[in-house]
Amino acid sequence: MSIEDKKKCLAETLEWQLESRLKTEPDLKIDEGTFKIIKSEGFCKHFIDDFCFMAAQCTCLESDCAVTCAENAGFETIVVENAQGLLLDERYAPIDKNGRRDVHSTPSMTGLAGALKSLGENVDPDDVIPNYVTRSYITRHGAGPFPEETTGLKYEDLTNVNNEYQGSMRFGKIDCDTAKALFERTLVDAHSCHCVPRLAVTHLNEARCLFLEENANYLSFEDDSSKIKERKAYQ
Repeated sequence: MSIEDKKKCLAETLEWQLESRLKTEPDLKIDEGTFKIIKSEGFCKHFIDDFCFMAAQCTCLESDCAVTCAENAGFETIVVENAQGLLLDERYAPIDKNGRRDVHSTPSMTGLAGALKSLGENVDPDDVIPNYVTRSYITRHGAGPFPEETTGLKYEDLTNVNNEYQGSMRFGKIDCDTAKALFERTLVDAHSCHCVPRLAVTHLNEARCLFLEENANYLSFEDDSSKIKERKAYQ
């Protein structure tokens, strides 16, 4: 398939997706001005150009085992990113007063085990460097138990705005006990895969937690990235 055929296919798919969603989702509303922009030739071209650029940066690996594929392709390092927090994993989700796991958790593995599974069976734990990341305060987007939630605490977060599917962003302070529980989850998750964890703490320009700072491997001062510091491992 030529580049032009691919662009045509993408343009038709974009148009179909738009019209299909408008028909099947009655609550989805698009004003006339926005609709004209989305349907315009310039918008479609920009979308297609971005898609083609992204595709050109990617390498397709013909196997389910990422490690084998990477070795065959000549890559020495594999970076696997898990986007969800440990508390969304049903193994670590909070337990309510009736002894039941939080129903707002997910059956998927949001910890290290899920990432390692994608790498294949013959991964040496000594070759794995798990980096856990936390803000200097606790967040939860939407419903569900949040014992650390602090009334009136609010930080600007343009990447997690209020929406009808998830609700609003909620915030809580991290005290000594909360920080120790966070470390415990991290250690249990990493040690279950026979790995030694590292912890990065971000958003320190918004809040501070001495216990976190004393035990983290990496500290990221959001207002000055040059202040990232190396710290001892928490074990």
